[in-house]
Amino acid sequence: MKVELVRTFFFEAAHRNPRGDARQQRVHGHSYRADLVVAGKVASEYGWLMDYGDIKALFQPLYAQLDHHYLNENTPELQDTRLPALRAWILERLQPQLPMLADVRVSIVGDLAFKPVQLEAEPSKKLPARWRFTFEAAQSLPQLPDSHPCHLLHGHSYRVEAGAADMESLRAALEEIYGGA
Repeated sequence: MKVELVRTFFFEAAHRNPRGDARQQRVHGHSYRADLVVAGKVASEYGWLMDYGDIKALFQPLYAQLDHHYLNENTPELQDTRLPALRAWILERLQPQLPMLADVRVSIVGDLAFKPVQLEAEPSKKLPARWRFTFEAAQSLPQLPDSHPCHLLHGHSYRVEAGAADMESLRAALEEIYGGA
């Protein structure tokens, strides 16, 4: 029986896109999702296609180059840091070691735009009506030891929830802050 197995990894990275618009050319960051898709026949002696642990072990060296790093500096052979190029970079390096690798899907966890969703009040949790949205940013925490991954420049996709009595004024203020970022 032929099957597909998907192993998902998340990593946090900063980058800049010299080919993008003014906002993309600045250093910023994201939370990335990488789905590694392996395909093939189930090995009858085990009853599975491949051990998740083996996929993780093979991806680990690439993960170490990506997670909590500034891609433009930490991966010099990755000149283009857009999603299609990042996908191709992973695929090119992993496929020789993982011949069953059928695809690599790379996406960003956040919305990449101000797309607020209004959430209803939850009185049982003492939460007012609120707006939920995401934003992308790069950061480093230099106060941490050099050995801590957050000491390095890296990125995140952040999710925010904010509530107020006047929801429309709040939305306008949040959009202004987001747009000025």
